[in-house]
Amino acid sequence: MATTTPAATQVAAPPSEGRVRILANPLLWMVALAYACNFMDRSIVATLAQAIKLDLVLTDAQLGLLQGFAFVVLYSVAGVPIARLAERLNRVNIITVCLLVWSTMTMVCGLAGSFVQLLLFRVGVGVGEAGCNPCSHSMIADAFAPKERSRALSVYMLGATFGTMLGAMSAGVIADHLGWRMAFVIVGAPGIVLAIAMKLIARDPGRTQAETTPAEVHATRFSAVVKKLATTPALVHMVLGFTLASFATGSIGAFTQPYFVRDFGLSYSRLGLTFGLLGGLTSAASLAITGRLTDWATNRSLAWHGWLPLVGIAVSGPSSLMAYTAGDWRIAMVWVFLAGFFLYLFIIPSLSAFHKLLGARMVATGMALILMFQNFVGLGAGPLVTGTFIDAASQHLFSAAALGDFKALCPGGKAAAGATIALAHVCHTTLTSATRTGLLLTVVVEAWAAVHFAIAAGYVRRELAGAAHG
Repeated sequence: MATTTPAATQVAAPPSEGRVRILANPLLWMVALAYACNFMDRSIVATLAQAIKLDLVLTDAQLGLLQGFAFVVLYSVAGVPIARLAERLNRVNIITVCLLVWSTMTMVCGLAGSFVQLLLFRVGVGVGEAGCNPCSHSMIADAFAPKERSRALSVYMLGATFGTMLGAMSAGVIADHLGWRMAFVIVGAPGIVLAIAMKLIARDPGRTQAETTPAEVHATRFSAVVKKLATTPALVHMVLGFTLASFATGSIGAFTQPYFVRDFGLSYSRLGLTFGLLGGLTSAASLAITGRLTDWATNRSLAWHGWLPLVGIAVSGPSSLMAYTAGDWRIAMVWVFLAGFFLYLFIIPSLSAFHKLLGARMVATGMALILMFQNFVGLGAGPLVTGTFIDAASQHLFSAAALGDFKALCPGGKAAAGATIALAHVCHTTLTSATRTGLLLTVVVEAWAAVHFAIAAGYVRRELAGAAHG
């Protein structure tokens, strides 16, 4: 009697360049679009931050919490069990359900009447989005050969870039004309349509190997994945560099757009269009170039998995210093985008190294754990720590001028109605100066990340070279 192979253990032929053409693979484009919606819904808070701050009278620590831990805590925690499901169940179905959840919760954010309500709605967005990365990385690992995977990952990561771009552009224009609440509703809606399309078009690629031996079964155990992550020096230092660089990008992403509103008085439309279009094209170019560059460089020396991020940070750090000390917003924008172009060099080499070091059977759970750590320490703590620092710096500057309680006299960072022109000016300059200082501190974190990437370069080369000869 014929038997049916369970979905979790079905055998697929090893992927090859002839079997799967990268740019003609509908699955890759569907997960890239899902990732675009993921980042549209995730990132629009950065564009709307100043409007939300003024409307709900928030501190910068609360803004940081909304863009950091409110999103990533359950996003990170839920990612692990979803990753385990992704190793056993149909991954397209999982992404479809998650897409429906996070898009709906994004739309509901427009109904928030207080910080607590908005916080809870953002937590809901995070829970839904938790399924996107583990399932996508797992399917990409099964659909593409290792020599093609960096380019496939760069296409997938372009979804984040274009999602951020479209989110910023649309949110800014909508906020100026209809308010920040409608921006959430309108930006969240496309995800509902995509979820339907995902179910109709995308197909799970199947597994590249079956769990038929004790060694293969053991490799998928949670404890085995944790042990590999904790005891492999190449992974330890790549994860630390990846996480610290993410701390910097999280902080920069959360407070750069509010900084341009505070210091230069940009409208939300101009802010969103400028950051969305130019920032999106810059990061897209960076990721597109990095995909091919990573394949080319690492085929010559595996150490480039660590060296490429190091080169990027060496340029992005000084560029950030120039960006946040420029007196003209146009010049500052040029430096911001240059810094972003080079800082993004850390992403693809890191992801490529993780895939190679973990192997296909561990990649879903391994990536979920790496991203959980990155989200907690990097993307979660980054905005919160920076926002808390900005609040403390604002109060310090206010106290140094013997003006009293900054939060009481400048609610939401702006002088209360009826305040004197002098107080309104001091509130504005104090908040602007504190924000600039908080952003400049991210350069120190970038330097710290560079140290780990430098150490990782040698370990990655030895680890992967040893595996190739083992």
